[in-house]
Amino acid sequence: MQMIRTTGVAWSREDLIHAAKAIMKIAGWSLALVWGAYLARFSSVLGPIHTFLFGIETPEEILNAKAAWGQFGDFVGGTLNPMVSLLALIGLVFTILLQQEAMMLSKKDTEASQKALSSQTRLSLETARLQSLAASLAVITELHHQAVATKNISAIDLLKQKEAIARQILNINERLTRQAQADNQEAQTEMS
Repeated sequence: MQMIRTTGVAWSREDLIHAAKAIMKIAGWSLALVWGAYLARFSSVLGPIHTFLFGIETPEEILNAKAAWGQFGDFVGGTLNPMVSLLALIGLVFTILLQQEAMMLSKKDTEASQKALSSQTRLSLETARLQSLAASLAVITELHHQAVATKNISAIDLLKQKEAIARQILNINERLTRQAQADNQEAQTEMS
């Protein structure tokens, strides 16, 4: 679970979602209550209830009540707007943090891919070199066999070339073995 640290307090994603839902519920219920009270006060549909609650009112009293309700509406709007703005700010911060997390994961994946590609390229080059040395060794061995069979003096030079190529093959094999061991250790370290 990813934790978001702000001023020493850890907020999880679930905490942010719960906070946003709580703010939305408060704003929704507040708005519903204000609309309900407004409709109860000024609606002619609830005639008997309106008369029971407020008595018979003159048009001037209704007009004064509407002005007071307008002021109250301004108050409620002034109260709800910061809540909605806070909700938008929380959403913005949450989105930025998610993007940052995604970018970090993408960066790690890219670095791992580049490292794997580099290692694979190096391995491919070493393998190609090994194959060419093995082919050269086979050709020189055949030439050496022919030189020995014909008792040619170049057999000694061919034997030296064979030994040099064999040493190169052994060196490459040792490097590949060390690289494989290092890669295995690194993979085990990353898994831990």
